[in-house]
Amino acid sequence: MNATDPIDGFYEVEEVPWTLYYHGGYALHGAYWHTDFGKVRSHGCTNIAPVDARWLYYWSEPEVPAAWHAVRFQRETTWIQFTS
Repeated sequence: MNATDPIDGFYEVEEVPWTLYYHGGYALHGAYWHTDFGKVRSHGCTNIAPVDARWLYYWSEPEVPAAWHAVRFQRETTWIQFTS
């Protein structure tokens, strides 16, 4: 993942695991680079412990075919509600 943040400037993180995009470049994904989950540690995405992100990835739909890295769907998929 890479982009330009208005405060921090350009950033790039390689091999972001178990990524589920939900709006443009915003995603739920595993974060192996910290353990401060529940605190703001992102440029807009929702960071999840890798083990939990993996579970959510395989639980959700659409199913990603074997040997694929992603699938883009325009139809109904799994809905996730965020609360604080």
